[in-house]
Amino acid sequence: MDYRLVIAASHAAGPCPPGEERGWGRRVHALTADLHLIAQQAAQDIARLESASRFVAFLEKVEIEESSRRGLRTWRGTSSTSVRSSRRRTAAAP
Repeated sequence: MDYRLVIAASHAAGPCPPGEERGWGRRVHALTADLHLIAQQAAQDIARLESASRFVAFLEKVEIEESSRRGLRTWRGTSSTSVRSSRRRTAAAP
């Protein structure tokens, strides 16, 4: 068992009010289960993304930060998820 999830859940539940230990314990238990499911789904998503050699995405927007000249690109995938990437301009564009 990963006790880090229990610790995170107890922090999320907040302090235990005096006399409400059972209810607080049930809340921590439920939050621990929720965090486990979220972590499991995230791990599956990361594994799926890391194993993919290509994915389909459409360039949605490009922004240039004036202060740093960094370009921010926003990509929209087929699942309607946006991903942002950046690149610093190192030479003047022709």
